[in-house]
Amino acid sequence: MPSNSKNIAELLNTDTTIAVTDVADGSITTAKLADNAVTDAKSTITVSPAAVSDAANTSTGAFAIPSGTTAQRPGSPANGYIRHNTTTGFNEVYESNAWEVITSTFVASGGTEVTSGGYKYHKFTSSANFVVSSGTKIIEYLIVAGGGGGGNHAGGGGGGAGGFLTGSTTGTVGTFSIVVGAGGAKVGTTSNAVTNDGNNSSGLGFTAIAGGRSSYQTGGDDGGSGGGGMGNGGQSSGGSGTTGQGNAGGIAGATSMGGGGGGAGAVGAASSSGQGGAGGVGLNTLSAWATATSSGASGYYAGGGGGGTHNSPGTGGAGGSGGGGAGASYGTSDGVDGSANHGGGGGGAGGRNGLNPSAGGAGGSGIVIIRYQV
Repeated sequence: MPSNSKNIAELLNTDTTIAVTDVADGSITTAKLADNAVTDAKSTITVSPAAVSDAANTSTGAFAIPSGTTAQRPGSPANGYIRHNTTTGFNEVYESNAWEVITSTFVASGGTEVTSGGYKYHKFTSSANFVVSSGTKIIEYLIVAGGGGGGNHAGGGGGGAGGFLTGSTTGTVGTFSIVVGAGGAKVGTTSNAVTNDGNNSSGLGFTAIAGGRSSYQTGGDDGGSGGGGMGNGGQSSGGSGTTGQGNAGGIAGATSMGGGGGGAGAVGAASSSGQGGAGGVGLNTLSAWATATSSGASGYYAGGGGGGTHNSPGTGGAGGSGGGGAGASYGTSDGVDGSANHGGGGGGAGGRNGLNPSAGGAGGSGIVIIRYQV
């Protein structure tokens, strides 16, 4: 072998490059290049990842990434993992400890926007549009309808809370109308003045049902949550709630004492001697949403209105947590309005110093909140 030739072991131990003169003509035979014939004098030969990652790729073809069903996702993924999901048909990346579609960046606007706890929230306190300008993403929603008005005249039942609706859906490019329902408006004090149901709230193809009112001598209307029974002019029942959105109003169980309106979390209480029924409690299952968006009453939404009283002495029922208005006690002012953007029912009317005329409280307007991971 020529003096300037070197064996492979020497090259690996001493040189970083192989020059043309290092290997003599004809010294490497076909046999030496056969499968498994070339061995490493060291224990391993490593290739630097940086050398591969930073190398220019001039291919005009494609690069295949790992592919499999949703069920075949890695058991313990790390943030930054990427794969093609054959179940959904989308490429996905594991980030913020969850798999996210990466067909394109998700961009949306509308309402009051705030980012908190790894989520972006869009809060709507009035009707507007939610606009997705790019991307696809799983989004969650809270939709609360307007609460029903409290019964007027005397011994009115509490208004039912607006329907409380939550869930998730896939957000895609488009413009989506968001409707925030108003609460049932306050009316006159006479016995024939009919109080008002609330109004539906809707968005993303889903609708929360308006809260039911309480009406003189007819009782509570059905709704997202039902209105309470009207106490004056005879006992009457509360209205029914909508399954999955709210509960029934309470019965007027004692003459001249109104039942409480239903809430998202509980039925309205029946009235008793000297006491209007309390409004049904709302729900605080989405307290993180309330904190992030500065909404809800201590995290609660959709509380029922309290029943009013007409007999002396008599105490109005408390409003349900979540914006329900309190019922009027004997000799006091009108029933308390439900809180705006809580979907609370209005409080029922009471008697005023022996005179019947008194007004039930207005229902509170609803709210719509949308959130997704960022």
